[in-house]
Amino acid sequence: MPIDKDDLLSALVAAVRARVLVFDANGTCTQALEAEDADLVGANIEHILPPRIAQRLSGVMRHSLDENIGHLLEYRIPSGSDESRDRWIEARISPISKTRVLCLFEDISARKYLEEDVEHATLIDPLTEISNQRHFMRVLDQEITRQGRYREPFCLMLLEVEHYDTVREAYGDAIGDQCVQDVARLIRQQLRHSDVLARLEGAEFGVLLLNTTLSAAREVAERIRARIAATPFAVAGRTLRLTITGGVTALRTGDTASSLLWRSEEALFKSERSGQSGIHVG
Repeated sequence: MPIDKDDLLSALVAAVRARVLVFDANGTCTQALEAEDADLVGANIEHILPPRIAQRLSGVMRHSLDENIGHLLEYRIPSGSDESRDRWIEARISPISKTRVLCLFEDISARKYLEEDVEHATLIDPLTEISNQRHFMRVLDQEITRQGRYREPFCLMLLEVEHYDTVREAYGDAIGDQCVQDVARLIRQQLRHSDVLARLEGAEFGVLLLNTTLSAAREVAERIRARIAATPFAVAGRTLRLTITGGVTALRTGDTASSLLWRSEEALFKSERSGQSGIHVG
């Protein structure tokens, strides 16, 4: 015996945990598939969803009716006081007559959380939990483009722990990793929230100092250098004294990411060749 269409639709909705509502051309709910949504019948979409989302969905529904085509829309609902993360909803809009659209609302929060977590993992250095080189280069390119429009100064700083390979050889990889973590934490403490800190490779760090002049960036680099030099690092029952060298440069007209990195690396090399912990400007 064939299954009743209404029963089949109800089973389908239950399987995907979706809410199904029918709206007219004015955005008024005219029908609800589930009994628990019966109180929504007669309500306008503006009273069902947050204003910004309702306005957006209303426009999509009107376009769906005008063109007689379906649409797929994702939107975020800000979390309440008892929720730690926002909710994500996927709305599937399909015209069922010249004046009615069927909307299927499905909670896709779990999928969006997974996507966000994967994206986060590709941008963060797992050892230090600061940005990785990929994210750093992305932000650097974005800032160069943005500064081309707004003409706000920003500087690029490279910092490297001196004799890092010697530390790893003498104490092992675990101690070397601990030193990198501690240095990253100390650098972060000397920066503003808007500055971008990343671990580039090994014990080398990159810093983007936004809306900062070259002289101010040099002062920040010197402050970081002095803080690390004055901090004892307790490892394997011993106390280590770590030092860093650095190179700093400012964005110039016509600069690319490559030219900025080249100048800051040249300044870093000068610091290393000097034989002393120091900061050079490129």
